[in-house]
Amino acid sequence: MSGKLLNSEPLYVQLRVALSRRIASGDWKPGETIPNELDLAKEYGLSAGTVRKALDWMEEAKLISRQQGRGTFVTDPASKEATRRFNRLREASGAILRVEAHMIAISTSPASKTEAARLDMEPQQHVTRMSKLASAQGRPIMFEQIAVPTDLFPMLAANEGAQSPCYDLLEFAQRSGVLIGRGDERISIGAAEGEVASHLGVTPGTPLIVLDRTIRTIENRPAEWRMAWCNLGPHHYLAELS
Repeated sequence: MSGKLLNSEPLYVQLRVALSRRIASGDWKPGETIPNELDLAKEYGLSAGTVRKALDWMEEAKLISRQQGRGTFVTDPASKEATRRFNRLREASGAILRVEAHMIAISTSPASKTEAARLDMEPQQHVTRMSKLASAQGRPIMFEQIAVPTDLFPMLAANEGAQSPCYDLLEFAQRSGVLIGRGDERISIGAAEGEVASHLGVTPGTPLIVLDRTIRTIENRPAEWRMAWCNLGPHHYLAELS
């Protein structure tokens, strides 16, 4: 997609959306060099400063990377660096904690009031729900409940009833032509109850770390709401400040 920008938003915002869609559509693929600032300015009829502002934002969002003397490249959303963004579990040494994830259940139905509010949807719209259990070194450490808009990831709904271990937000986003942006996470302490206690193998009432996270697309649409209950033992959850 290329050409003139027409709506009333600031030009650099319109441009970053247009360029991001070219990445999402596969017009520009991971590792590929994109046109330079002057060529983009000519293509879209904009100043080099406007183009630079849009590219600055895209670099901050980790959609592109600039390499001095080489050019500007589309980043790989499935790369190790990209997946580190949402993998915050660490060993005592600080190394990334390697976990084995098992899908317990997957289903699709109209969103509950809470799901609709967290995913900015109408209650009659459908969500695909998943339950996952993650283990490390043979011990269950995290039980997750995940909800995503079905229209955003229709291929997930096709697996309803399956017990597949392969759900990964960044992978499915890439396969669906969706670009993942930022998220926010609330961290609290809660008590293990019901199926959470059962799946984690702890006594009801055991204190757990509770993670409440919403991830948005690059266009700020909620793409995933996830609740996770963690019994980390000697491991920890790393929050990086910047």
